[in-house]
Amino acid sequence: SGGEGGPAHTQKMLVGDRWEAHVLVDGVKVEEHVQSGQTYIESAFNAASTKEVVVREADPWGDVYDQMKPFTPFTVRVAQLYDDGQPYWACVYMDGSLAQRKVLDSRTPVVIYPGFAERMGYTGGEREFNFSIPPP
Repeated sequence: SGGEGGPAHTQKMLVGDRWEAHVLVDGVKVEEHVQSGQTYIESAFNAASTKEVVVREADPWGDVYDQMKPFTPFTVRVAQLYDDGQPYWACVYMDGSLAQRKVLDSRTPVVIYPGFAERMGYTGGEREFNFSIPPP
């Protein structure tokens, strides 16, 4: 039972022959779902870290209003599957934009990306990744 891309159990959101990546919420890997050949992850907004935030939005007629929306922070974990002695750039893109890049090597075989980098390749100052409900 899978999409056009093959059985669901063989699909990965992010995977290479020397590395793999997973989305984590509260430190736990988020389950991946395959539909119509695409792989998706979802948040039910019931994680311990989910918080309600007031968001200012405009309706289709231009009227502005404030609304409480859930935001669930997540991280991306990238790990080498085996060490072949070569360093690799691990780049994370979120919604089509480069969020962060760091080197994976024998000294740093696992990297956790908490959000969009303030400075590429450096940890600290990230704007956290969040699942949220899209605007109308």
